[in-house]
Amino acid sequence: MKRKGFTLIELLVVIAIIAILAAILFPVFSRAREQARKATCQSNLKQIANAFLMYAQDWDDCLPTGSRVNNIWWYNLIQPYLKNTQIFKCPSAAGGILQPDGSTQPAGDINYGIASCMLCPHWCDPPRGLSLAKLQNPADLVMVADSLGSFACSWFIAYPNACASNCMPERQDAKYTRHSEGDNIAFCDGHVKWLHSREIGSWDFHNEHIVPAMIW
Repeated sequence: MKRKGFTLIELLVVIAIIAILAAILFPVFSRAREQARKATCQSNLKQIANAFLMYAQDWDDCLPTGSRVNNIWWYNLIQPYLKNTQIFKCPSAAGGILQPDGSTQPAGDINYGIASCMLCPHWCDPPRGLSLAKLQNPADLVMVADSLGSFACSWFIAYPNACASNCMPERQDAKYTRHSEGDNIAFCDGHVKWLHSREIGSWDFHNEHIVPAMIW
């Protein structure tokens, strides 16, 4: 009895269909994975924001800051409220920080940064934290966010997987963001929000959502 098999044309058609389905589904799977990482990052920031607010309750309504004199920084000060160092790592930063030559530098252990204007002047001893009671619009002021370093300006938030984009305009590109062309931000009232990099990475954003926090 003659065995019946697939013809070459039939095999090529099946392969073509599989290739088309893969081309359709792989981006969907990739977006789904990134949505999961984005959600994890938002959860991290929410817990960090809560730790900031708990710290403020214990320290006369003042948020944690840092001191170059004692080499103690905000992430050290809120650790007793978190008891977990993994929260400081954004899952989308695992790929590292892109460099101008195309190489990748490890992202380090702290992937979030507080708004730069929340810092006590660098040589305060003891450090003086920003007073929540003096903030007029805490829901509009950046507390902590996806960032290139542990201190954040607009560009460090907008393009945290690149070097400082205000110094290198050519790096103001979506590929240097962490979460679907944008990044996550926790504001001083404790809420967390995703914003597009084009909105974050500007002097207007810096002057409206970061600088007004500098009240001592």
